[in-house]
Formats: sequence, C-alpha cells, structure tokens
Amino acid sequence: MDNKVNIYFQLALDALESARKTIEIEEYNLSVNRSYYAAFYAASALILKKTDKLPRRHQGTINQFSLHYIKTKEMEKKYFEILHKLEQDRSDSDYTVLRNFSKEEAKINIKQAELFIEESKKFL
Repeated sequence: MDNKVNIYFQLALDALESARKTIEIEEYNLSVNRSYYAAFYAASALILKKTDKLPRRHQGTINQFSLHYIKTKEMEKKYFEILHKLEQDRSDSDYTVLRNFSKEEAKINIKQAELFIEESKKFL
C-alpha cells in the first residue's frame, strides 16, 4: 500500500474502533456516525488505489467507489449497498434531531462496517 492508502485505511480502522467504544458508553448515534466513517475511509483508500484524487463530497466518494469497484464487478453490489445505507444512517444520526438509534441498530451498523473493511482489505 502506498502512504495515502495506508493513512486512509488506518483512519477506517480507527473509526471502527471508535464506533465500538461509543456503543459501550451508549452513544448510539455517534457509533452510527463512526461506523459510516469507517466504511467511508476504507472506500477512500480503495479509490486511491485506482486514482490519485479523492472526490470532495461524500456522494462523490460513493459514486467513485461504485465506478471503480462495483461496475467493474471487482466487488459485489452488496458493498455499495452497505456503504450507501451507512451514509444514510450517518446523515440521519447527524442531522435528524429526533432520530435516536438503538443499541441494536448501532450494532448492525458496526457489523456492516466490519464487512466492508474486511472486503476492502482484499484490494489493498
């Protein structure tokens, strides 16, 4: 892995660890946020394996991930769906004031982020 890829993948691992820790202190919305960022940073690392520039927006990152890994059939479509769902939940956790995620929902998001990261490792 080159240096930028390493940095982004380490950010993914750090965010995943943060998601696990915040669930322990019952900060479920924050855990949902960190689960998304774990997958987001892993997707960023994957994009950097194919190109030297990252998109400026989250949707751009999701689209570039799809372009380079899903449309080429290198990764299954379910990984796009995981990333997309995690991003939707992150948006709800951050911007929908009355949306409170449960412990079970936060655990599901952590599991999804773990799956995304494990699959990402195969390409890094």
